[in-house]
Amino acid sequence: MNLRICDSGHEQVLPASIELVEQAFAPDAPIKDATEIALAEGERWIAAVAVGPPGGPAEFLVTGAEGEVAAPSARVARQEALQRFREFMST
Repeated sequence: MNLRICDSGHEQVLPASIELVEQAFAPDAPIKDATEIALAEGERWIAAVAVGPPGGPAEFLVTGAEGEVAAPSARVARQEALQRFREFMST
């Protein structure tokens, strides 16, 4: 599983771990507008894009897919985005 973080044109692709995901979504992590955080494994992926004010209830737009089946997109707070990434990693 890979973790991809793209921030202002700077892209990092790392082997995913729960620790790195938690660091990416930490309450004090500086996340700029349009930052993308994504996990991918084979045909499964989940992505969160920063679209709202930091710390706000709709800070991230989260979406994903498993093969050709896409999950509905939702605007969520940082903690909810982190929870969805944890669930993705556990399945």
